[in-house]
This record gives sequence, structure tokens and C-alpha cells, in this order.
Amino acid sequence: MGKEISLAEVQDYIGHEVGVSRWFTVDQTMIDTFADATLDRQFIHTDPERAREETPFGGTIAHGFLTLSLLSAMNYDCARRCANRPWASILASTRSGSSLR
Repeated sequence: MGKEISLAEVQDYIGHEVGVSRWFTVDQTMIDTFADATLDRQFIHTDPERAREETPFGGTIAHGFLTLSLLSAMNYDCARRCANRPWASILASTRSGSSLR
């Protein structure tokens, strides 16, 4: 995890690389688990044989939202943390049992 910085220092980092995350392997197990969690089980994600035969990709591909969701872990790996603001990233949380539309 990156070092803590004060809120006043945040602006100094705009436009600058603040870190590089570890590598993530997006394998079929991860894709299938994400498909189950999101109820998005389109063959292009979950059926390697059909995806190999019917798409130009040569196999399955990850969901766009799966790729996007990895940004959270990548951020945790390398982003600076604002000192004394442990709640800063959770101001708009969705609690368990909430309904979304």
C-alpha cells in the first residue's frame, strides 16, 4: 500500500503516476465466478468451446465490468492514502440487504 498523504497534498499528485499494482491473472475460474455473481452468463464469457468456434477471440473473454472491478484492488496496491480519512472511499456505500435500481 502507498504511503499516507495529507488532504492538502492530494492536488500535488494530479497528472502523476502514483504507483503500479501487481499483475492479476484473469482465468476462466475468475470469469465464471464473476458470471455467477452478476448473472451474466453469456457464452462469450462462460463457454470456452463455443467462444472459440463462434467468436474472433479464439476463446472466452472477461466481462468488461470484471476488468473494471479489478481497479479497486489495483488502487489498493498503489494509491496514496489520505491521512485521517479511513472512511473517505466509503461515503456512498450500499449496505447488505439494500435494493438498487
